[in-house]
Amino acid sequence: MNATLRTNGDRRESSDGYRGEIIRSGRWRVIEGTCRRQWVLQRLTRAWSPDGGRWEGEHYCQTREALLRLWTASTGEDGALLVALLPERFRLTQATINRKEV
Repeated sequence: MNATLRTNGDRRESSDGYRGEIIRSGRWRVIEGTCRRQWVLQRLTRAWSPDGGRWEGEHYCQTREALLRLWTASTGEDGALLVALLPERFRLTQATINRKEV
């Protein structure tokens, strides 16, 4: 399965519509944590349930290298899109600061 980019609006990390989602592939996705200090690799659990499941944090990373290693091990994908999208280390961006003020 190929990774996709998402544009969402919910503020809850466990929500399928979390606005901090960066990339998704099957039952795995990467988000910007609500603390604005790290990326979170999440896994969709209970996808069979009537409410559609819940996203739960599996790994927390501040470096792209660590996130890429975990993404590849979890999804089987090479992570080229992550390399293109993310800086080497997590850092606050102006977009992040603007979202936090909202």
